[in-house]
Amino acid sequence: MKIENMPELQDLVTFRPNLKHPVHRWFYYKEAFSRDLVNIILKEFRPKTVLDPFCGTGTTLLACAEKGIDSIGFDVNPIAIIASRAKTMIYNTEVLRQEKERVFSEKFSETRLVENRLERYFTKETLKRLVFNKSLANKTKYNDFFLLALANAAYECSNVVRDGAMLRHSSKRFIPIRAVFGRNMETMWRDLKKIKLTGKAHVMEADARKIPLKDHSVDAVITSPPYIGIEDYTRAYAIENFVVGQDIKDWLGKGIQKKEQYMADMLKVLRELKRVCKPKSPMAFVIWDGFVNGEIIDIVQEMSSMAKKAGIGVEKVWIARTKPALVSRTKKVGDLREVVIFLRSRP
Repeated sequence: MKIENMPELQDLVTFRPNLKHPVHRWFYYKEAFSRDLVNIILKEFRPKTVLDPFCGTGTTLLACAEKGIDSIGFDVNPIAIIASRAKTMIYNTEVLRQEKERVFSEKFSETRLVENRLERYFTKETLKRLVFNKSLANKTKYNDFFLLALANAAYECSNVVRDGAMLRHSSKRFIPIRAVFGRNMETMWRDLKKIKLTGKAHVMEADARKIPLKDHSVDAVITSPPYIGIEDYTRAYAIENFVVGQDIKDWLGKGIQKKEQYMADMLKVLRELKRVCKPKSPMAFVIWDGFVNGEIIDIVQEMSSMAKKAGIGVEKVWIARTKPALVSRTKKVGDLREVVIFLRSRP
């Protein structure tokens, strides 16, 4: 196994480069990597069909579609699924324009509010208009497009900001949600004129530990699984999932701080990937070392061990960046690495 330091990738393993690319920038997902990284990996793999079993908001899928490569994506986070579908859909832009104008021109009517724990994140007027616009979005042909625009508006017009995996109250200035929703729709519609998709993407809710695909049906895997030690994936995107009307039900390593459960789950994933991939299919995992209860977990070593059990070999590792592992936020006990691990399914 070859291990290479690749500091030139330190920005590409983050979402930031996507902010300059049309459609990719539609939803800021801090856990995501960049289109540019996917394109580098695609040059190495040259696949016909790509699977991302932790597709997030669809960076891998959209990058493939731009290259004329078909892809399949699964996730368990509802807003991520909505975003992935919205970004990879082939639109009739004229029909979309008409729907956009109709939704924005619809006269507001009072909607009965159902009690929800997230009510405190909005003013009463914002919440009323949020619920009204959600009812309009759900009646459109391209409802994922409108729900994504509204979810972004809801977060911007709330009184909270994301802080890691949590939401904390903030003194944002008040912005009318109708104005933000309209701006988002217009910006997204204009983005569609700047991108051409020639590959097809299929996105659905599914657990990577039990992949709903036939044996030997994909050519390659490009993905980034949940990181070990991240206990709650539900709170950071609670507002957006409130808009789409769903919640995260389960995820890899849910509710644990012990590496044993995480590794047991990851082994299930690797065995599923071995099953659905064609012989000798390449795979790329973007992942951090773990840091749980003061212990640094060498993810390259752990993944190598699990991959061997699953009948998959590790070929090389790119170290993209490092950060200090801190105890009590001050005492450094070592370094954590974010890496791209390249594997290959054995015959």
